Amino acid sequence: MTLFSSILKQGRSINGLTQQTLLDKLVEYSESFATLNLTTLSRWERGITTPSPKRQSLIARCLDIDEEKILKHRSDCPSAHPIKTNAREVCERSYHQPYYDLDDILHVKVLTESEKIEDYKNAINHYVNKYLKAEIEMPSSVVNSTLIYSTSSQLIGHMIAGVVDYNDYLKCKSHNTQLKDLVQLIKPFDTMKSDREYTLVIPCSHAMDARARAHMLLYIYDTLIKNRNIRNLVRTCTSRIYFPIYCNDLNAKVIGVGMPIESFNGVKWRNKRYSYTLLDIDAADVTSNKGIKYCSECKINFDAPITSEILNYQSLLN
Repeated sequence: MTLFSSILKQGRSINGLTQQTLLDKLVEYSESFATLNLTTLSRWERGITTPSPKRQSLIARCLDIDEEKILKHRSDCPSAHPIKTNAREVCERSYHQPYYDLDDILHVKVLTESEKIEDYKNAINHYVNKYLKAEIEMPSSVVNSTLIYSTSSQLIGHMIAGVVDYNDYLKCKSHNTQLKDLVQLIKPFDTMKSDREYTLVIPCSHAMDARARAHMLLYIYDTLIKNRNIRNLVRTCTSRIYFPIYCNDLNAKVIGVGMPIESFNGVKWRNKRYSYTLLDIDAADVTSNKGIKYCSECKINFDAPITSEILNYQSLLN
């Protein structure tokens, strides 16, 4: 019996499920289990075979099991399933650039609803105008916003994140998802209820430093690990470099696009270029990807003091 099989059996017992009712619950929870049968489930519990990393994460989320236990299993036991490493390789290549002083610590400031930082809002507006072509209007409140800056007093990244009720997201998706519609539904994390399921939505993020990008990936990873009632991630992608990584490594699906553009900038999809793509990613595809966890090697100091002198982000974006 393996560590995973023990976790699976214990999780089933705690939830008061038989193998048949667990099978039915998994099939209903995700289409990834559409072909699952009792024989395979029994082999998992006896440790004869092991499900794929994504299925392991889905099982943990379905049964409300701490995914860190599953991650420990995958780090302790060599998996028979190949792990895609493209995301890790790209992060590693960009993070260890000779131009960066690796002793330079990234400082992160998480803004609250009560904080009003005009320069930060100007930076957001600049991003919307430049990359999203002014197609949407960001929430009037800060929601859950993050500033990332270096010890050399350069603001090098920002991100807006929030949650949307999963059922509301499905309704929006069935009516040809538009980013502007999702933005209006975004709520802060502290409004989440334990008996509801949610979609993590990141409509706006930008980083000028590889480590800042790595931090954002880690932020997403940790948010999904800690909130097992978040079913999926929906985010904009304006980078032609990261678009194939999301699609190939994280099985992202394009559910919307921005304005068609003629320049080399933007994201190429189906032989056309757009100002951005709107991506839908299963939470389990993020939490089961080892490449994302590599980002934890970034040196980050949370809630560092912030001063107005370092908020001149406008010039950095130009």
